[in-house]
Amino acid sequence: MTSLTLQINQRQYLEFRNIAIGSFAPLTGFMDDEEFQSVVESMRLPDGQVFPLPVALDITMEQAKEMGHAEKVGLVFQNRKVGELEPTGIFTCDKSSVAEQVFGTNDESHPGVSHLMRMGDHFVGGPVRLLEDAVLDFSDYDLTPEQTRSKFKKNGWTTIVGFQTRNVPHRAHEYLLRLALEQADGLFVQPLVGIRKR
Repeated sequence: MTSLTLQINQRQYLEFRNIAIGSFAPLTGFMDDEEFQSVVESMRLPDGQVFPLPVALDITMEQAKEMGHAEKVGLVFQNRKVGELEPTGIFTCDKSSVAEQVFGTNDESHPGVSHLMRMGDHFVGGPVRLLEDAVLDFSDYDLTPEQTRSKFKKNGWTTIVGFQTRNVPHRAHEYLLRLALEQADGLFVQPLVGIRKR
């Protein structure tokens, strides 16, 4: 069995972890070429399930050559093996065309387009397995989907309002949240933290 390791950055680690813990369900791995193209073209996986954005592990041409015959790839983040990938295919894409289809523009002043253009030119798809969680600044407050559902059940909540924010909630948010709590059993606040805002 041929195996190798791949150093991944924080963005790649977070996407890998989101797949592995079920945050990106129904995905069980990084998208292969068929899944990637299907999502880009129709916002649906090949089986028809809605999925809004492609989730692919970008690699360099050299890494693509090394991975060609690997059955397992160890994913290394912060000098620790955090997981494994079973490569099912390596592919490339026309990034400008993908940007146009996904974001409606290929102008690099758009943050999504800029992000896509900075990614490697090759992508590898395949199932992933989490071996160890990395410790990040916000790890103490991080819950998996399973832990979240467990808390909802423990609190007896059957109706939950979700609120996702990348900023500290302000007065208008507070007003909306108070209104939401008049209609629902509980409030689930999910801040986007780490890369943009501390």
